[in-house]
Amino acid sequence: MYDTKLKYFLKERIYEIESELESIDYYKRNIGYLYSYLKQEKYNQAFNYYTNALSYKNKIKYKEYFLDKENEKKIEKAVETIILNLSNIIRKTVLELSIYFARLEIREICEKCEVDYEDLIIKVIKEMIKNKEIYAEYFKSSNSISFIQQTNIEGIDKRS
Repeated sequence: MYDTKLKYFLKERIYEIESELESIDYYKRNIGYLYSYLKQEKYNQAFNYYTNALSYKNKIKYKEYFLDKENEKKIEKAVETIILNLSNIIRKTVLELSIYFARLEIREICEKCEVDYEDLIIKVIKEMIKNKEIYAEYFKSSNSISFIQQTNIEGIDKRS
């Protein structure tokens, strides 16, 4: 009877350890891809691998034994670089679109600038409106932006 319980207990622990090691492996692999795409300046793909890595990182129970704090700081810096570059891409695209369209859905902006992260796009758009880089209004209910085209055209003319 004790043998059966002990075998069951050990099999469970072995499964947990194997699962933990698999998550660590996938985490490290995705971080490797993040760096690879970052070097190629493919920021959207790099950020995709970062989000994948995060999902595996969250599955790791014993992070303190497997994750190097110095390495984590490097990853944070890489992600900051990725977000900065994605934000610049979004900014440039939104500025260009603001003179051609009166209204756009956020998903359309995603397609135009080839950035998959609506939350980041919304954040950048709100910053642009606040800083008067564009004249527009964001509508949460329809997840869209309405541009004041003439004012945007005049603003771009002044900057040129």
